[in-house]
Amino acid sequence: VLVIGGLPGLAYLQPGIGSQPRGMTLTYPDAVRRLIVEPAETAGVKRHVITSDPLVEATLQESEQGAVVTLISFRIAPGTWSPPAEDVQVTLPGLPQARKVISLRHGELKIKQTDQGPQVSLPVDQGDFLVVD
Repeated sequence: VLVIGGLPGLAYLQPGIGSQPRGMTLTYPDAVRRLIVEPAETAGVKRHVITSDPLVEATLQESEQGAVVTLISFRIAPGTWSPPAEDVQVTLPGLPQARKVISLRHGELKIKQTDQGPQVSLPVDQGDFLVVD
């Protein structure tokens, strides 16, 4: 059980949302992010998808037909434009047998085998979907 005398989620979001001029890249405090994720890391929770950019969120959805990774970037404010996060590495420890990864925005991606699992690199602006075979 972890008790925090505050609202870490709001403490994380407020600096990024409330203070940036329109069109600027959002910023979120690293220390608060570490406070939020540390209990899961300490407990040894294994992630199925890992991104090199903490502001690019990834979720894995699997079915009998295959797997899809949804990528969402929180680097820009809604309704604004910012350059994409270049060269985001997406590692797939939850899909160690991945043979093919197709980005809906960038086409087929080259897979690199790492100690953590298959890995691909791509730019991510607002988001993308990766179809994994």
